[in-house]
Order: sequence, then C-alpha cells, then structure tokens
Amino acid sequence: IKFNLPNEEARLMILKIHTRKMNLKDVNFKNLAKKTEGFSGAHIKALVTEAGIKCLRERKTQITNLHFERALLEILDKEHNVKEYIYS
Repeated sequence: IKFNLPNEEARLMILKIHTRKMNLKDVNFKNLAKKTEGFSGAHIKALVTEAGIKCLRERKTQITNLHFERALLEILDKEHNVKEYIYS
C-alpha cells in the first residue's frame, strides 16, 4: 500500500487538527503548511509536539509562531543529519 504525502491544504488541516486543544497565540498555519512540504502527518505531529515542549521549557502559557519556527528548524536539522549519516 502506498500513501502519498499530504499537499499544502492537507498539511494545513493536519496542523489545525493536532493543535485544536492547544493554547495558541498568533500562529500562522498557512505559512507553516508551506514550510512543511515533504512532511508526513507523523512529521507534522512531531512538529506540534516539539513546539509545545519548547513553550513548556520557557514556562509560557501560549504556544506562539516562534515556538513552531524553532521546532521546525530543529526537526529539519535532525532530518538533514540523519540523511548525511546514511549517505556518507
């Protein structure tokens, strides 16, 4: 069975589903959906979880776009390091 990766519209919906019970402030979901091209639903869930963890570490009560941006950079960096390790 083959599953295609979600398109931008689907990624936007996945982001909204996984964050619906979170306390958010000024999160640009459309921008995040664009930046997560190539992400699976599981990758997006990991992004949401990591943004929440970053917020908790700062002892904040609302997850902001900055938390998502930092989480995205961390996930992309880890993905790059894994690919570099595999192909070297």
